[in-house]
Amino acid sequence: MRFKVTVGIPVYNDAAHIEKCLQSVIEQTIGFQNLEIICVDDGSTDETPQIIKKYKRNFRKYKNISYYTHPHTGNPSLSRNTIIDYAQGEYIFFVDGDDFLGVEAIEKMYSQGVKNQAEIVIGKYKGVNRNVPVKMFEEKKEKTNFFDSLVVDSLNALKMFKTSFIRENNIRFNPNIFHAEDHPFTMKAYLHAKTISIVNDYDCYYCTRYSDGTRTQLTKQLVPVDQFYAYFYETLDVINNAPLSEELKNLAAYKYWRRLLLFDIPNEFRRPRNLIDRKYSFGIVKSIALKYITDNIYKHFEGKEKLTLDIILEGSYRIFDEYMKLQKYIPSRTSQT
Repeated sequence: MRFKVTVGIPVYNDAAHIEKCLQSVIEQTIGFQNLEIICVDDGSTDETPQIIKKYKRNFRKYKNISYYTHPHTGNPSLSRNTIIDYAQGEYIFFVDGDDFLGVEAIEKMYSQGVKNQAEIVIGKYKGVNRNVPVKMFEEKKEKTNFFDSLVVDSLNALKMFKTSFIRENNIRFNPNIFHAEDHPFTMKAYLHAKTISIVNDYDCYYCTRYSDGTRTQLTKQLVPVDQFYAYFYETLDVINNAPLSEELKNLAAYKYWRRLLLFDIPNEFRRPRNLIDRKYSFGIVKSIALKYITDNIYKHFEGKEKLTLDIILEGSYRIFDEYMKLQKYIPSRTSQT
């Protein structure tokens, strides 16, 4: 590979923040000459293209900044797949255009990845006006896997993936998923990886949420109920098709369902949907649970997660709605992404 790391940045109307993002990559202690930046634009209508092209001109001696664009799709999947196709780095690090990196992030993540022959490297997240996973970074885990860690708490794609690993296993983003499109991608990577390495002693990745209204984030809009659940189906199918024993598939499904029951499903019912859509949404949740949760998966559930699942399987929206209120599922403080 020509570079140590390809920093892949899908962008869309990021003019207010993309310079901070790019600057944080250029200033990395690993050395800019060891990095490649690929920006792929989902049809921005602001000054994002001009800003990126300015950086490309200013650093043209390195020949390591590329800019591609395509018509607006409404999610970052096509952009990220383009990054996978063109990357010349040993690793691909997906970074969102309104986020930024700690100055030593790539050096620490790359060196730990190489040292441990890791297919995936996760750098510690730091939230800026938002919550991020915390518990998964409490222990030092230079060599771990999906089952011996809490990486299920973080199913975003904002990680470093070995390029050859992603390509050889045909791990790609589905452009037809408009919410949580990174769940099936990251889950497939987790379940195929022999080694996941976690950098827990340095704030590597600053996840932002700006209150100035300057950015329209992809996949943050309220999607129709049918489209919303697409990532459930695809991620659960990824688990069913993983190269694992049935016992491990069941355990992986349990870990993912536990996350859905305690985080994703409650969040869905916080969304401002009308009563008809809420009832329809509940019906889909029940049908998915009935389809995918076998007895060998069900036996793992306990406590609150089991109660939530049992109420869903019982099938009464009225009881489920009262349960949500009783559990005080107010705007989430749960640290998962």
